[in-house]
Amino acid sequence: MEANRQSQKYPTLSGSSSVIFGGIFLHLIKSSNSPMGSKQNELQGGHHMIRTVLVFCATCFWLQTSTASLNETSLTNSFPSIARADRAESILAEMTLSEKISVLSGDGAFSTPGIQRLGVPSLKMMDGPLGVRFGGYTAFPAGVAMASSFDPDLIEQVGAAIARDAKADGRNMLLGPCVEIARMPLSGRIFEAFGEDPYLSAQLTKSYVSGVQSENVIATTKHFAVNDQELMRMSVDSKVGERALREIHLLPFEAAVDAGTGSIMSAYNQLNGHYASENPWLLNKVLKQDWGFQGFVVSDWGATKSTLPSALAGLDIEMPWGTYFGTPLQQAVLSGLISEQVVNEKVLRILHTMEQVGLLDSNKSTLAQHNPEQKVQQDLALKAAQDGLVLLQNKDNLLPLRPNLQKLAFIGSAAMVARTGGGGSSFVHTDRKVSPMAGWQQRQSEIGGHLQATWTAGEVFAPDLTTVPESYLSHRSGSGSAAGLMAEYYENTDLSGKPAAVTIEKQISFSWDWGRPAGVSTNSYSARFSGSLTVPRSGNYELVFSYDDGLRVWVDDQLVHDDWKSHDGIQAVQFARIPLTLKSSVAHHLKIEYLQIDTLATLQMALREPDNKGILEDPLAVAVQLAKTSEVAVVFVGLGPKIESEGFDRASLSLPFGEDELITKVAAANPNTVVVVFSGTPILMPWKDKVKSILMAWYPGQEAGLAVSDALLGKVNPSGKLPMTFPESWAQNPTASTYPGDGITADYAEGLYVGYRYYEKKNLQPLFPFGFGLSYTQFQLSELKVKVLQSQSIDPLMEVTVMVKNAGLRAGAEVAQVYIAPENSKVDRPVQELKAFAKVALNPGESKAVTFRLSQRSFAYWNEALSQWTADPGSYEIRVGTSSQDLPLKETVTLQ
Repeated sequence: MEANRQSQKYPTLSGSSSVIFGGIFLHLIKSSNSPMGSKQNELQGGHHMIRTVLVFCATCFWLQTSTASLNETSLTNSFPSIARADRAESILAEMTLSEKISVLSGDGAFSTPGIQRLGVPSLKMMDGPLGVRFGGYTAFPAGVAMASSFDPDLIEQVGAAIARDAKADGRNMLLGPCVEIARMPLSGRIFEAFGEDPYLSAQLTKSYVSGVQSENVIATTKHFAVNDQELMRMSVDSKVGERALREIHLLPFEAAVDAGTGSIMSAYNQLNGHYASENPWLLNKVLKQDWGFQGFVVSDWGATKSTLPSALAGLDIEMPWGTYFGTPLQQAVLSGLISEQVVNEKVLRILHTMEQVGLLDSNKSTLAQHNPEQKVQQDLALKAAQDGLVLLQNKDNLLPLRPNLQKLAFIGSAAMVARTGGGGSSFVHTDRKVSPMAGWQQRQSEIGGHLQATWTAGEVFAPDLTTVPESYLSHRSGSGSAAGLMAEYYENTDLSGKPAAVTIEKQISFSWDWGRPAGVSTNSYSARFSGSLTVPRSGNYELVFSYDDGLRVWVDDQLVHDDWKSHDGIQAVQFARIPLTLKSSVAHHLKIEYLQIDTLATLQMALREPDNKGILEDPLAVAVQLAKTSEVAVVFVGLGPKIESEGFDRASLSLPFGEDELITKVAAANPNTVVVVFSGTPILMPWKDKVKSILMAWYPGQEAGLAVSDALLGKVNPSGKLPMTFPESWAQNPTASTYPGDGITADYAEGLYVGYRYYEKKNLQPLFPFGFGLSYTQFQLSELKVKVLQSQSIDPLMEVTVMVKNAGLRAGAEVAQVYIAPENSKVDRPVQELKAFAKVALNPGESKAVTFRLSQRSFAYWNEALSQWTADPGSYEIRVGTSSQDLPLKETVTLQ
């Protein structure tokens, strides 16, 4: 790792600071001494002039600190040009400066102003990559689940379907896809993206973008770039070498540009010392100059840090407000600090993109009023969920379940809720959520089956299943009492002063997320809930809370829980168990105080109740007993939006809430144990050898329960492949020695060796390798043929053909994977890299020949000395198989 760190070359900014400094300084002096119109004269007086000088000074400092070696980057007003379109040019010519400035920033949470007199529509944006966030639309599987399908055609269909929902919601710009590389397995939101391999991610990104924009909706590929952790995401400085950037982390974005993505979203973090939204090497040189990007760059929400540095670096739209790109940018133009041509270039990019996707065409824009057919959307969501299922283990062919089973146990809280997705802005608030139990019951009804599953939670923390019954909670009202708790909300973090809002809450079950309680206008606030808790029987109880950030609880004036602090960064949502002995018909005084810092607000309270004898059952013991009396036990475990979310990273790779113990004890009680896992990232499996079958369901979207039930029943044959490596332990993964670091810098010391590249270089055996996935049938690959085309100066360079046969008794699909391994390379390169793949559906006994085409780029690495892709002459081994560790077919080729 240390050697890798020392050998990395970090891209830096360029330009002569003295020349640029002098140019702007002279321009400022000239503007100050020359006669100007009334608007500019106003700028010279009072605080306006002070503001201009402050902007100027900050810009000079930034330019002075932005010197270095990549001379291609310019910080002057000479920008990479875009292809001009007559319509866009003509509109630009009619716009006033104020109108131009107005379209360069948001006028609300998800929109920019339009210009009605010129027929320029508002950009109406919406999250996100997994479906339209609000409004009850279709919740598609997480990006990692889509990636497991290894099916670009399917992903293109999903992109188009999400765009149709976006249009139905009156939107013309989708904030997706999310294409960060899954570098660090604890990262809170990599479930949104397409895994650890840049080639796989690039192919799926192309398809997603093409699908979205086929529906006249702008795709926004995000987050540019290396926004790979949530810990300190607003400021962390990602230190990454140029080869690692070009070959690994930037490749999906380059593919998005190739596919014509209309927009790129700049990230929150810094890259090699400069914020992504004001990084000219990233935005101007790589994106706009090297790749020829024709669209516009929009900031992540609140990611813009400056006016002139951001404008000069290549940022085009600031969201959600014009803090820097509103009045300050207009003043900078009027005072001569920046040329109006810079503004024109930005506006032209926006208009050009609108024209490309048909937003300037009234006939196409009216399509936004048409609602998609919901059955079509649901069927596609189910297909995507089914194709993303990965069968990791299936001893004795326990799955699919035999039809003559008599007693089946479903264990785990995840059996009763649909784990549609992780948390954050990608979470789709859909109207349809099919849990595994509901899906099982529906399928049994459809087939006339009589195998009903018996369920028990088996675990304490199930706050999404139970709340405190409303009849148990009350507060004083006049001389008597009334239902619910008295709630007081304060616009501060210490419950001081007069509350901003007072109301009655019948239950404590809130997921404000990025919002806030009614009547509260700040993101940081506190609340107090007070009243009484009255239970119907005496005995042992347990209050169960989930919360972010702080919580204090008093029962009968005794402080029983005290955690008054912020939990942002790593595992923000906390969980608490409070054992109580309560008497029936006694109003036990209850006081709850809640602290929220910034965003991701959640507070939920549940109550575990005793049996008729006043005894609180041990849920684990109940689960073990159920397992003992069942023929097969299916344990549903995993994460969810409170454990895996935008805004914070996970605390560990282990399952939460004692679920490892639950699986271990259930498996000891029943040898026929199946584990179904819901998560967006790898988990540790200390119980792997104790269970027979493991099905990785990821976050399957709204049709979760049907997809899983179909796999359990054999209605579908799992065909997914892992898009990321599952490590044996946290210590085994390539980021273990550098994360979390000091919270200031994210050290990408692994360089090129992300995911399977690292495990192969270090000769480590992971829990499950990249590309791995079993089936209910068996496949055979044979007859590898490599044909070098006549001229090695053309693309494609060669064709690779392999025969794939279904040698089993069930229909199924296999993913043939092609890796290239350089032999005796003169530069440091991974052992092998995925360069082609194809998913092949086959009936029993059927065979198909699959042909792949490899180009010069397939063999190339980024040559830092030449600043270009280079395929060195020499020998390369072509390896073909069904995972990164199962590549039985090999042939060596030579590049001249």
